[in-house]
Amino acid sequence: MRRTLLPLILVLTVGSLARAEEPTFVGWYLKQLEQSSSTTSLRREDKAIVPAKHADRFLAELQGRFGPLTPRDVAPAGKVNMTSTDYLNTGKRLPELLGLSSIPAGSISPKIRIRTYQTRPVEGGKLTAAPITDGISLLEIKMPHPTKPGVSLKPRLFINDRHLRLLLRRKSFNDPATRQTVLQTLKADTRNDPQVVDRMVAVLGGLHQQHKGKRLRPWVQTRYQREAYLIPIPSGGDVQITMDRDVSYRHPRKDKVVKRMSSKWRAVEVKIPEVYATMTDHQLRQGGLGMVAEIRQLQRSVLGAHQVKGLGVGKGKCSAFSRLAPHKASGLRHKEHWR
Repeated sequence: MRRTLLPLILVLTVGSLARAEEPTFVGWYLKQLEQSSSTTSLRREDKAIVPAKHADRFLAELQGRFGPLTPRDVAPAGKVNMTSTDYLNTGKRLPELLGLSSIPAGSISPKIRIRTYQTRPVEGGKLTAAPITDGISLLEIKMPHPTKPGVSLKPRLFINDRHLRLLLRRKSFNDPATRQTVLQTLKADTRNDPQVVDRMVAVLGGLHQQHKGKRLRPWVQTRYQREAYLIPIPSGGDVQITMDRDVSYRHPRKDKVVKRMSSKWRAVEVKIPEVYATMTDHQLRQGGLGMVAEIRQLQRSVLGAHQVKGLGVGKGKCSAFSRLAPHKASGLRHKEHWR
């Protein structure tokens, strides 16, 4: 009897240890970043909501010091870039599925979002798919870096609407043949990392087990007009500047605006490679990175001095936002949702 049980016990023990050593999603993704050749893939993100005149002054000051700013996403003539983002209702289990035992103070909460890039005529009108994605959406998990406050990790997939619906609908997700077809299609897209495909789909599977509903649904959608610019750093990488206007929160199924940022305000975000963001201005200048120090000084003097204090887009009052309709969802309280 002992001879029969011993091999079984060993197999079970080894299997348990193998599962215990399986890296978490966040652990695996960090290892992938460490193995990449780029040292500037992680960025410190700082957002400020400021009056439009100070946002324009910030861009003008940057242009005066570093020359014309390079647009990151060029809109067709006569049109502006618009971004629509649906945030999935993930419940409370998402940090556990990602392997986040804790979230550093000052960091974002983890979220899954579906981002669609569109264009709209300058004078307003119908939204159409933006050429930069050719009608493809981005399914993205945005999660905080476990040890670096203000730094986000963003594994993402390029996916069309049909396959996205199949993954979010519980019945089709649980059908092995359908799920395998979607996986194969996603992996055939050279813009997608096959390992990211497997791990992100596994997270969706965990959410399906939790929710028990017919499909995973978004609880809110944000929409805004974005200008994005790049400032190259001679030693490698770049600083990214984004400026958002016409920010609105919408009911995801009724397409009804529930909250809107006043046209007098802009949301400006500065994204600096984390390897530089942790250095002092003196260290940056000594290392030949004086331009990064200059950008940070402008960020403090123009944006930091005029940003909205104590922004809260749910409970409480804020001069940058106005509530247009009651919203029964549990959210609308995190200011970082439209990032």
